[in-house]
Amino acid sequence: MNQNLSRFVVDAHVMIWYLTGSLRQRMSSRADQAFQAIEAGEAIGLVPIIVLAEIMHAAERKRIPINFTETVGRLSHDLNFRIVPFDFPVLLEAASITQLAELHDRIIVATARSYKASLITADRAIQRSGAVAYVW
Repeated sequence: MNQNLSRFVVDAHVMIWYLTGSLRQRMSSRADQAFQAIEAGEAIGLVPIIVLAEIMHAAERKRIPINFTETVGRLSHDLNFRIVPFDFPVLLEAASITQLAELHDRIIVATARSYKASLITADRAIQRSGAVAYVW
């Protein structure tokens, strides 16, 4: 991963909105600028495995109009996005995030902190927590 590029971790709802084409009308100008930088190759979009798991779950239950297999295939070949693991260092970082109760949020925030990235999120609990730099 190019260390000179800005990095943004993408939260689950934001990633779903991006994949379904409904992101632009929902997001702030700052979030739009972050996605424009990712799409232009001027920044890297980091997609945590837990975000893909949430997308898989929602797609299986027909809550979102996404074919999970096609989506993962497309993301895994997109040079502007990187799928990043939920590994032991991220778990240890998540353990230190006590200001958030929701486990998925803690893992996503821990991923952003572990990769020294800002988090693109509309989640008010994460924004209020002060646990991570965010863009919205």
